[in-house]
Amino acid sequence: MQFNSSTNTSKLLEDLRASLCQTTANTSTTTTQPHHFHLPSLDHIVNIFLPVPSPITATITSPERPRLSLAKTHPPILELTSLTPGSGKTHLLYHLLALCITGDNTPAHKPAAALVFDTDAKFSISRLAEIVRARIIFFTPTHPTTDIAPADTTTSLNIDEALHTALQHVHIFRPGSLAALVSTLHALPAYLLAPPEKALHYSGNRKIGLLVLDSASAYFWQERMSAEVAGLARDDDDDFEALQGRFPPHNIAEEPSPRNDDREAKHANAQEDKDIAAALRATQALFGCPVVYTTITLSNSNASTTSTSANDSIPLQNSLAAPLSPLPTSFPTLRLLCSRNAVKRFPANMGVSALLQDRGARQAVVEKGAFRVDVVPGGSVWGRDEGLRERLRMCGREARGFGVEIGSGGVVVE
Repeated sequence: MQFNSSTNTSKLLEDLRASLCQTTANTSTTTTQPHHFHLPSLDHIVNIFLPVPSPITATITSPERPRLSLAKTHPPILELTSLTPGSGKTHLLYHLLALCITGDNTPAHKPAAALVFDTDAKFSISRLAEIVRARIIFFTPTHPTTDIAPADTTTSLNIDEALHTALQHVHIFRPGSLAALVSTLHALPAYLLAPPEKALHYSGNRKIGLLVLDSASAYFWQERMSAEVAGLARDDDDDFEALQGRFPPHNIAEEPSPRNDDREAKHANAQEDKDIAAALRATQALFGCPVVYTTITLSNSNASTTSTSANDSIPLQNSLAAPLSPLPTSFPTLRLLCSRNAVKRFPANMGVSALLQDRGARQAVVEKGAFRVDVVPGGSVWGRDEGLRERLRMCGREARGFGVEIGSGGVVVE
């Protein structure tokens, strides 16, 4: 059999990549929850990173009732980071929240409740309402498009009612410190799982579909200052004790001073109160929901998160600085870098007439609100799953990330 090696080999590789991606998606579909966020572009990447569970095994304990054990994976934890503000992280969160609380009229995607920890105090209810309204209109049976006749008052009232109902299931918390955030996470069971007669919310009949923390970087400088002040206080105590050792006071019973024990106990309690990673994992284990949190990463002059080749789906080794966050880079399942699509600068030798002529096209690109969400090295799976890099390579550019457009009517994902 003869064949053209250059053409057929390329075709074979493409078919193999598509087959592997489809196999990975099918495996995830049959053995795990395939739609963690109900966003195909994101779920596809998450299912590549999540470890594949073992198949169902049955142990026969009696002829009537076999006992089935199914290996399950934990829901994903995503970190959305960026090098600059205004990179689309919060709008992507709005879109994920809208998907969570509205559903899509199918049994596989029922409306759920969402938890939002607004540590930056910048969460916009009005913007979330716009995105949720656009999604409700899209799924209105009598109006398959986003255009609604102004005279159709009944439909408008129904949409307003559906919007009000959906937003009732977004629970927003605004803790003022890291310790308050951890305390709030610990108090969630008492709030959410209260008996119906004592419930202070409307989500008693809904599962928790998403936990959002925006942003994990909010308390970074506050905690850093507290740590430095505590360090100075410990140094002062050490100097005082050293001075006491050189000049012991008179007429004081020779008993061991509790100063050191008290200080160590207070320090241990403070660290436990601020263990945000343990609190998030405990909350996720209790409610079985995905977790998404945002961070800010300081720009690195040598940073490069793209691959060396347009056909290479594996990013380079992580050259980003550590995010300003109490959570380590190994905490999330997957790290995603959000960035705004760059608009090329005007050439230095460009004439005024050419500048004016080209200005409109460049402004249109800016108003389009186009962003990229790309996978970056890091997370609990990166470096531990030997087959991950090969899966990323074989799945091609689809495994690297996806594009997002933000407009007045909502968020559109590739």
